[in-house]
Amino acid sequence: MEYYIIQRVTGWTILWFTLYRTCNKVLCKRQPEYNCRIVTLFHAFVITLLSCYLTFFQGSNPYTVLGLPNTNSQVTCLTISLGYFLYDFLWCLYFRTEGPVMLMHHVVSIIFMAICLHLGISGTEVVATIFGSEITSIFLNVVRWYIV
Repeated sequence: MEYYIIQRVTGWTILWFTLYRTCNKVLCKRQPEYNCRIVTLFHAFVITLLSCYLTFFQGSNPYTVLGLPNTNSQVTCLTISLGYFLYDFLWCLYFRTEGPVMLMHHVVSIIFMAICLHLGISGTEVVATIFGSEITSIFLNVVRWYIV
C-alpha cells in the first residue's frame, strides 16, 4: 500500500477518534457507547451518500464491469471507511462491548478494504458493497440507539 494511502487512513482514524472525544466532552452525561453510536451514525450518513453517488452516478457499473483500477474518489471513500472501521474496532476492543461476531465483521471489512487499496483495483465493487451495507447501518443505529 502506498505511503500516502496509509497517511490518509491514519488521518481518518484520528478524525473519528477526535469526533468521539468531542462527543464525550459535549455530551459528558452520556455513556461512552451512546457517543460512539453518534459517530457511527454520522459515518453511516456520510459514507452512504458518498458511496451512493460513486456507485450510481459516477464511474462504471459495479455489476457488469469488474476489476477496474481505483479512482481517486473511490480511494477517498475507502480510506474514510477503513479509518472508521479501525476506530470502531479499537473502540470495541477497548470497551469490550461486542462479541466475536462483530469483531470478526470488523476484521473482515478491514482486510478487504486494505486489499482493495493495496492492489489498486476493484474499488467500484467494494464501494458498491459499502453502500449496500452502510445504508442498513443508518436504520440499525436510529432504531437501536435513539428510538428504542
